[in-house]
Amino acid sequence: MKIAKWLQAAVIATASCITIGGFSPANANIFQKTEVDPNDVIAVAVEHKDGKHKLLIVEQISDQRACWSEKSSESLNRPVLVDTLLRTFDFTGICRRSTDSNGYSIRMDDQDLGSDYLLTLLEREGEIVLAGIPRPWAGRGLKRIEVGRTRGYATGNEKIFLDPGWRFTKRTYQGRVLGHFYLTYDSAEGTVTQPNTIPELLPPTDELDEPIDEPVRELIFEPQSGIEAPTTEATETSNQTPATSSTSERTVPVLVVPVR
Repeated sequence: MKIAKWLQAAVIATASCITIGGFSPANANIFQKTEVDPNDVIAVAVEHKDGKHKLLIVEQISDQRACWSEKSSESLNRPVLVDTLLRTFDFTGICRRSTDSNGYSIRMDDQDLGSDYLLTLLEREGEIVLAGIPRPWAGRGLKRIEVGRTRGYATGNEKIFLDPGWRFTKRTYQGRVLGHFYLTYDSAEGTVTQPNTIPELLPPTDELDEPIDEPVRELIFEPQSGIEAPTTEATETSNQTPATSSTSERTVPVLVVPVR
């Protein structure tokens, strides 16, 4: 009986996605954020066999074993190589990873911009830049936002250093901390602690190295009393090892669907 009701809710949610394409989680103000220890999270530009780099975010959630190691550079303006270590042990309950837009997005001035911007890596002028690229449906007025960079280029997996004013936070829903990471910037806080560090907004570009595949939306169902809802987020870490080839997943705006 419960399965049937959840299937019914899924059908309603799918239909809603089609009919209200302009729905934005930011407008609905569904999600909030919570702070995380910056020493427990790292963004990595992972190099794949084809030479392209994909964004990986890793969080240390237990001190049982290290989730990554860094090969320090002698210069502050040189790249730092990272070994994620996730292939060497079962990291369930120890590490959390996010590999696509279901697991991370931009949040600026308490606005969730995941429906308008897609985080991606761009190779430019001898370094890899982490940037928010406006999605096709977001409108022509939006500009590219730069979030961080590798401070150079080297063969292997490179640490991404966030630009001044940017930090990691976690998404929360009704007080519950989810597995989704925010790359967060707050103008008021940034102005006080990092003068003149407003994020660089660059003109839109159609000259990306490869087409950006659009994702697949996470759905959060909010059941009425008497019906149990899933307790884990779709983007929570599994104990599977990271993929060795680049993959894309599709995401759409989040819908809260009451179950009748």
